[in-house]
Amino acid sequence: MDVSACFDPYRDIGSPARYLVRVWVPVERPHERWRTSDWWLTEADSVAEVIGWARERAGADPSEVFAEIPDGTLLLLWGAAPGDASQTVTVTLWGDEDRDVPPA
Repeated sequence: MDVSACFDPYRDIGSPARYLVRVWVPVERPHERWRTSDWWLTEADSVAEVIGWARERAGADPSEVFAEIPDGTLLLLWGAAPGDASQTVTVTLWGDEDRDVPPA
C-alpha cells in the first residue's frame, strides 16, 4: 500500500442515500459454492453503522458494503467477496438430437 497526502480539491457529494450490503452464504451443492443475500440500508447515521450491521448480519460469512452514488454506481467501501466466488464451472448439456455426434 502506498500512502500520500491529498492536496487536490474534491467534490463532496454528501452521504449516500442508501447502501447495499451483500452477504456471501456458502452452499453445499455440486455446481454452486456461494449465494448472496443482498440488503438495501437507508437512513444510516454513518458508514460505521452500516458496516456494523453487515458484520452482525454476516457472522462468520464474507460480506461487502457498497455506497450508491447519485448516478446509481455502487462503490465498494468495505469487505470482499470470497476468494473462490468467481470460479466458473462449465457444464455441457446434450440434447437427444446430439446423441449421434461423435465425441470431439
